[in-house]
Amino acid sequence: MRARILAVATMMAGSTLIGAAGPAVAAVPPECADSAQKLAALGSVAEVAVPAVCVPVGASVMVGGFALKVPPAGEGVGVYDSLEEGVDRLAGVEVESGDGVLTARADGAGDPAEAPGKLAGPPAACSDTARAWSGKRNNGYEYFVSSAVLDDGVTYQMFLDEVKFAAATIDTGRNDCGLGTGGLGINITHKGSTTLRAANVDGSCPGSDSWDVIDFGSLPAGVLGRTCTRYTIVPFADDRIVEADVRLSNRAAWFRTLPSGCYNRYEMAGVLTHEFGHVFGMDHVSESSHGFLTMSTIATPCSYVDNTWGRGDYDNLHVHY
Repeated sequence: MRARILAVATMMAGSTLIGAAGPAVAAVPPECADSAQKLAALGSVAEVAVPAVCVPVGASVMVGGFALKVPPAGEGVGVYDSLEEGVDRLAGVEVESGDGVLTARADGAGDPAEAPGKLAGPPAACSDTARAWSGKRNNGYEYFVSSAVLDDGVTYQMFLDEVKFAAATIDTGRNDCGLGTGGLGINITHKGSTTLRAANVDGSCPGSDSWDVIDFGSLPAGVLGRTCTRYTIVPFADDRIVEADVRLSNRAAWFRTLPSGCYNRYEMAGVLTHEFGHVFGMDHVSESSHGFLTMSTIATPCSYVDNTWGRGDYDNLHVHY
């Protein structure tokens, strides 16, 4: 089946059939006619399914505005963004392949935390119990921090310290709500420095290199951080995250210590804490209804509030680990 699709793609690129007088015109299989449009529409709809034969393994596809490579059967990939204030765009999608069907979902869609109807204003972080779970669990994350690219004014040691701070937040469940810390059973380990880049080196999630890397690099305008995950599908249980790369944007304005007169700058540790939430299976909650939780889609500028968990964030970890 893959050979058939690859042949069709070759002919559509303008190759010539043997014995033909001119360029071949290949017909798209009827079942594939609207696959690209369906995938691109993700976000306006919560879920899309297309025949797997229409999207060969390894092919790059645009899904709801994100570039992803189609995973083999029994696997899935996901991409999740943390956004700047004022940015309105889809913040995450996932794609998985199995049983001859490629299924794409907008992250958080259908979760009770994303139900229609807005509150008068988001509740305070320590009283907001909203949480969203991706259905994926990470049994062990061994990450490397890349020194290949750094943002202006950020040294490698500063970056490493902020990564370790965020890792400790998810490891212990650190919070300002008096909920206690420790005992989560999360396995997260810093393995050292590297000059490797995150697998999402071009700003997309192109595939796997079997390394868990955290770096700075290029991301689309308005995107502060991006997490790309790869997972294996486990029937009747949480799927297993087997690889996750995290990137911070090198075009954003960052701080480690809050500067006086701060404007439109973001704390590295806060965004990294959010991204580590995705590494361990946490999903986005609605910004409009639950904007004070760390796992809401938009980071809080000029503030430390995102570097500790709110009640819903904390409960999410304790329920699943």
